[in-house]
Formats: sequence, C-alpha cells, structure tokens
Amino acid sequence: MLIEDDVIAAIGPELTVAEAAAEVIDASGYIVIPGMIDTHRHLYQNLLRGLGSDWSLFQYCVAMFGTLGPNFTAEDMHLGNRLGSLDALDSGVTGVFDWSHNQLTPAHTDALVEGIESAGIRAQFGYGGSMKQYVECLAPPFRSTAHTDAAEVRRLRDRFPSDTGLITLGLAARGPDLSVMDVVKADWALARELGIRINIHLGQGIFPGRPAVAPLLDAGLLGNDLTFGHCNLLTDEEMKVMADHGVTATVTPEDEANMGHGFPRSPG
Repeated sequence: MLIEDDVIAAIGPELTVAEAAAEVIDASGYIVIPGMIDTHRHLYQNLLRGLGSDWSLFQYCVAMFGTLGPNFTAEDMHLGNRLGSLDALDSGVTGVFDWSHNQLTPAHTDALVEGIESAGIRAQFGYGGSMKQYVECLAPPFRSTAHTDAAEVRRLRDRFPSDTGLITLGLAARGPDLSVMDVVKADWALARELGIRINIHLGQGIFPGRPAVAPLLDAGLLGNDLTFGHCNLLTDEEMKVMADHGVTATVTPEDEANMGHGFPRSPG
C-alpha cells in the first residue's frame, strides 16, 4: 500500500516507488485496513466505563437523566471526550458520530468539542442538548416537551460551517420516542435549515408498542438526512419505509442485548 500526503494512493502486491524518497514500514503479520467508523458513540460517557455494565435501559435512564448527568462539569466533559476519542483511535476507529446529549452550558459544549479536537479524531459532533431535558421522559407519558437550544446549534454551525472538515456538526435529537411531535418538527426543521444531519434513538425496548416510523411518515419528515439508532422493535415494514426514504440505521448489538433494548436488527 502506497500512502502519499496522508492519502492511500495505491494498493497492490508490487508497487513501484522510489525507495530513496519513501519510508518503508514492515507490516508483516498485520492486517492493514482503512480506519473504521463508529456511527453511534457517547464519547463523554467513557468516564463511566464499566459503571453501568449491569444496568437495564431504564436504570441507565434514571441514573443518567436524574443523577449522574446533571453533575458533570465542563472539565469532566473535556476529559471524557478526549479519553473517548483516544480510546476509539486505539481500537482502530478513526471516525465517529459523537452522540453528545449532556451539554448543560455553552462551556460544557465547548469543552466537549475541544476534547475531540485535542485527540485528532475525525468526528461528527452531534449536539444533543442537556440531560435535564430528558427528565420528563422518566414519568408518563415519557416524552419531553423541551426544545433544542436553537441559538446554541446556530453558534456551533458558525464554528463548523464545513461539511467536509475533520469535525462536522450534526443534531443528536430526542426524536418521537422521547419528544412530543411539536418538538420533533421544530428540532428537525432547525437542522434542515442549517443543512446538518439528524441522528435519533428509535424503536428501543423501553417503549414496546409505541408507534415509531408511522408518525414521521404521516408528518412528511422522513428523508435521507436521517439516521435512526437501535431500531430493535421496528417491524420489517417500518424498516422498508425507512429504506424507501433513504433513512439509514445504526445498531449497537452488545449494548442492546445487555440493556434489554430487544434483539439487534440485522439485514434481511
């Protein structure tokens, strides 16, 4: 494999190159592949690694929404995102969607971004608001009425205007599982106005029987700028509707099995 200016220029068994001008790396016994991409990772929660290994999904929600999440300092967030990014790089993940949903203040947000920048990983930073906005989700009807901070999202878009930079901006929205539809519509309209992708959790085991895709279809909200996380409880028909509208899905099989989301989705 030939790399020129940090770009893979050629792959083959007998590449011609002027050895005097090249650095040769002996990779015998190694598998050389491009960096992997993790499409769903909460980087700042690296600080809690192992703490919730026996939690159910609802126990996680109670702990994060009501107890742990609101007590993170900006310094905690910087450290979590830096360590989380370095941990990803160490395991061969060079690109990540950071599902960041504990931005208590603008200072917390800036600390999270700077943690990613300091590690040098390629990331889409998913602005997800504050854990305090999730507290309503702990009691019936288990949906939040809190809107995303539009001014903060606009500030971040000004900071990251490019969609091809090392760090880009996305929206980590609560979606219809965890928000009333008026909030869903407003949040997604904001993201689409700014031209950023939308990533949500949908079809999780904590809400069996709750309509997932149909309300979005009926509201005309489906599009190819959406990624739905987990999708465990979605039917094949719902998955087909997603595919027909260009919606992508991301799954986290180990976490989903451990926390009781439901069986991980698989192609077919």
